[in-house]
Amino acid sequence: MKIMKLLVLGLISGTIVTCGNVSYRVHADTTTYENTGTYEEVDEDVEEDPASSLFTDIQGHWSEPWVRWALDNQLMVGYDDGSFRPDQPITEAEFLKLFYLSFGYPKATSIGEEWTAAPYRMAKWWNHPVTGLQYPVARSAPITRMAAARLVASGLGMNYNDTDSVVYLLGNSLLPLPGEPTLVGFRGNLPLTRAEAIQWMRMLKLKGIYTVNSRPEGRSDRSHLPSLPEQGTGLKDFIAVPVTDRDFGIADSGRNLFIDFGSSRMLVEEHYGDSTGQDVFNNEMYKEVSVHYDTEGRLNAWKIDKDNERIDPIHIGTLNNIRPGISTLEDVLKAYGTYVAVDNEYGIIVSYWFENKGGVYEPRLSPFEMDNMEGGFYIGFIIDKQSLKVQTILISTAQQAMNPTDI
Repeated sequence: MKIMKLLVLGLISGTIVTCGNVSYRVHADTTTYENTGTYEEVDEDVEEDPASSLFTDIQGHWSEPWVRWALDNQLMVGYDDGSFRPDQPITEAEFLKLFYLSFGYPKATSIGEEWTAAPYRMAKWWNHPVTGLQYPVARSAPITRMAAARLVASGLGMNYNDTDSVVYLLGNSLLPLPGEPTLVGFRGNLPLTRAEAIQWMRMLKLKGIYTVNSRPEGRSDRSHLPSLPEQGTGLKDFIAVPVTDRDFGIADSGRNLFIDFGSSRMLVEEHYGDSTGQDVFNNEMYKEVSVHYDTEGRLNAWKIDKDNERIDPIHIGTLNNIRPGISTLEDVLKAYGTYVAVDNEYGIIVSYWFENKGGVYEPRLSPFEMDNMEGGFYIGFIIDKQSLKVQTILISTAQQAMNPTDI
């Protein structure tokens, strides 16, 4: 892994461990993570190329981008033989742990405690339906798609039976929709695979589900169940939307670009006047926006915040009309696609990386996937977990996003 100072949307700075496309803070000298019951130390001083460490049975598999996302977010690990086994059925204990980890609970099981203890303790606390609470042997048995759906629905505060849980999740498009979005097409009696489980967790994040809830004691009202969706509908994951040079500039609410990315400081200050000073990240502060300049005095990063007292964020944003305090997570995904890194460590952080290849901006899930980071660019958003509205926009070069000026 690689230790670096990383600017996360211009708000968070410090020592952060980076593995793939998402970063997380180091809270102790040694962090431990369980691997099917055994612990593995993470060497924080060893640089690691995430691509080279990808499991051999994942490369070219349909689930490769989902597995990369899960690894980057420390949601799952592989096996000692260097495999990930994406098509292997996931056990009830493994799915329960994955489900809670995706919400940030727990980061690790206490040393000396059997690794399934914490997830089942939380399942009991939240009244989530898992067979392994009463029959421990079930913890190591594969979980069916139907049972997994009921567990997910219960974590969203619902108390439905198996089939109604599937209807609730499919009708609200909270799971990847099968080709035939019906109870039969859902194939509920089949075991859920490790890759499919990851796919489910990521879809919940894209749909803005970031809080786990207790299951109520009484049954939920069936009259509130949605209709099953039509075939071919639902959010499609890892879909890229093309961008051009203009998408990195600053625009007004009428989608008129008035400051291009790479503009000179003179041009920026012709519009805004002189900077009122620098923030802690050495960005120049103007009435509506904070701007960073490269050594030649050209704009290589800009940021706007909903809580900035100097601006009315309604009037400025991206060329796609994404504006703080107005636009939602759904708006962002519609505008820029789902080929995106999503993290929920500090609010919802949605990160788009691009590499300029002969004038074409090719999407990347991580700056580590770029052949030349000098041709890389970043479009990022912080989304409020409660309202799902955009709080912060940061657009910058990849180098500036990864290596901000030391303070």
